[in-house]
Amino acid sequence: MHFSAIIQARMGSKRLPGKVLRDIGPHKLLEHIFQRLRKVEVEDYSITLAIPDEPESAQLEELARKWKVGVYYGSEKDVLSRYLGAASELKDTDYIIRLTGDNPFPDIPAFNSLANRLISHPVDYAYPLGLPLGMGFEFVRVNALRSQEYHALLPHHREHVTTFIRENPHLYEEEAIPAGPFASYQTGEVYPPEIRLTVDEPTDLVMAIKVFDHFAKIGNPWFGSRDVSGLYARLPDFFADNLHVEQKSALSHE
Repeated sequence: MHFSAIIQARMGSKRLPGKVLRDIGPHKLLEHIFQRLRKVEVEDYSITLAIPDEPESAQLEELARKWKVGVYYGSEKDVLSRYLGAASELKDTDYIIRLTGDNPFPDIPAFNSLANRLISHPVDYAYPLGLPLGMGFEFVRVNALRSQEYHALLPHHREHVTTFIRENPHLYEEEAIPAGPFASYQTGEVYPPEIRLTVDEPTDLVMAIKVFDHFAKIGNPWFGSRDVSGLYARLPDFFADNLHVEQKSALSHE
């Protein structure tokens, strides 16, 4: 079973253009993702950057090549087709892990936990519960990803890749796995914190820089969700600066 981490990224964000190449501490946003994914403890594993087929993407390819990350060019709007192309060489029983260039700090302990569970208990679609917004990801079995092409998909299904799977649980075997500090392992109940670590707007970028600088100063640049949880427990107002930002919905086309 192969695991392929596929990061979707583009330069043309309307709310914060070029955000994936903005600096967070000593590295660009995308570089934080690359570095964290290199710490994944899965043997049969690869990383690919899936980017739009447009001239601006050359900057993203250059950065990916520097970090020895694979590159796939595809449609800007039809992100599902971009993922399908990036996964074209994979077997039906392999997994893609969907990550986005919005989220510089994916939680690697949770990533390892889900991958190990899926090796022994495979399902079509799995995602972690209990992570702060911006530290998550989704695991999709390749045959489930491909099966969407046999259905009448709406534009938001193609833009957001896994929306059709989530909207049709009767067609797919799904599992939400408590893997972070804000979910109960016993009941699966989630306790969403007032934390926003995704980057959509300038105030989000300021928050990402603030959080990274805090942990880097104490010698923990690879902080995970449990470190964030500990900081939140002590200083909840630390994370208040960008809570006014409205999260983009799966039906939005901004």
